[in-house]
Amino acid sequence: MWAMLLVPMKQKLLLIFTTLLLFATACSTTTDDEIAELRAELQEVETELAELKTEDSGADESGREQLLQEILAEPELGIGRDLAECFIDYVVDNSPLDFEQWNTLGDDYPVSTEALEGLSQEEMEDLISVVATGTEDCGLFDEEYEDADGGDYSPPVITGEFNFEILSEHPFDCLNQELDVFVDVFGIYVISHSSIPEEYVKHSANVVAEFMDNDADGVMDDPEVHRFLVENNFVVPVWTESMREEVFPSLRGTFCEDNLGWAASMYYGEDDWAFGGIKQAGTWDTNLEEIWHVLSMGWYYTYPEYFGDEPGSRLADAMDAARGGQFQTVPNSYPEDAWYSYDDYTCDYYCQMHEYFYWILMANMDALDPAYTNKCADSADEWYVCTKEELQQVDPLAYDLLNNQGFKLPTNIPVGNYQLAGD
Repeated sequence: MWAMLLVPMKQKLLLIFTTLLLFATACSTTTDDEIAELRAELQEVETELAELKTEDSGADESGREQLLQEILAEPELGIGRDLAECFIDYVVDNSPLDFEQWNTLGDDYPVSTEALEGLSQEEMEDLISVVATGTEDCGLFDEEYEDADGGDYSPPVITGEFNFEILSEHPFDCLNQELDVFVDVFGIYVISHSSIPEEYVKHSANVVAEFMDNDADGVMDDPEVHRFLVENNFVVPVWTESMREEVFPSLRGTFCEDNLGWAASMYYGEDDWAFGGIKQAGTWDTNLEEIWHVLSMGWYYTYPEYFGDEPGSRLADAMDAARGGQFQTVPNSYPEDAWYSYDDYTCDYYCQMHEYFYWILMANMDALDPAYTNKCADSADEWYVCTKEELQQVDPLAYDLLNNQGFKLPTNIPVGNYQLAGD
């Protein structure tokens, strides 16, 4: 099977990964005939690769990251970034092969017919065992994996009509002292009070669901992000400012004080709800901003190299370019060529990144298109990139991060009506 997948792949780095996966189908009891057959399959793959090599004139020295990009570019493999990184690291650390050139891969990449032929029977069995163990431990072909506490975590799979049931109690009793309306959205709770009209709470709950399962296939778009949000008990409050001032004091000294995840809120009477979605309503929906501020916490912590909210991440680099420089505090004036110029002096670098992530995501899903609302025009003094096409032209770093790095970020505008595709 793996040999068939390799034929159209033109980059030799992918050969490393897929060759290892070839052995993942075996186990430590592999016979001599089976090993010989695997070697023969590898030889056929290398022959195909050699014929394609002439189309690849540039030397490949980008190492592990390039290998990841090649893997992620092949949807047939169905391997996510986190699982691929886990598997690569495990095999490199435990394989009997010589991986000294791992980060400067040239023509002599480590997994080749010659390298395998040089292994003894015992080393070959060790390699097969390492790959098989890495496959199992990293969960390459298993949707269920173990969390940090050793328990089993399995992302929810939704079938039929999802029931946004209004609950009167939260599992944490400390939240039930001042609040009495809760909606469990895949383990992420919308929390509110019976004085808030139910349709507002349900609309917000639907937006949460649409962000988490944006393609509406019944599976969380990024299970690792979902797991972070659930395990850290993030909540989406729908309340008023006065209600907030009553709730927070009631949590002091309780389990909820240190064990809930807070990031943003929806304020009834102040924020905007676009029932039916922004295209139908013709007005902006504040849920798109505030709920994303909550859910994006999972992206910052799950993928710090890419979305970390500190200097040095790819998101930070893109924001620095958009602001015309790296400013730890809001400058007196932004450079003339800046296209992101948030001037709230209370908003530090960390805060600026959260706002920036929101803006680029909205532009990337065309939520700011002037054809729908005036949001982009009304925000031009802070951000004026309105569409995905404009984002690609004006902010190529952000566009590349959102679209070309193998992440499954939302691309469809939530409308407050989560339904499985086909329903």
